Amino acid sequence: MNQLADELIERELEVLVLGLESNLSRTMELVREYRGERRESWSRFAQAEALDDSIQTRRLDADEDPYGVAGAFEATR
Repeated sequence: MNQLADELIERELEVLVLGLESNLSRTMELVREYRGERRESWSRFAQAEALDDSIQTRRLDADEDPYGVAGAFEATR
């Protein structure tokens, strides 16, 4: 009985291995095709997401708080 079970399991595993090998081969083909475009694709993405506008900032003195931001973070007594 154990021998029969072993043989059936072995056959089933052989079928599974063939399917996995086929899937892996196809995946590897896709990876090879994609590699050539990768650097160019990232460059196009970076250019599309880049901001041309620089953010204007200025430093405030400790006494200046035109929008009351510091007050929002002060501890209540």
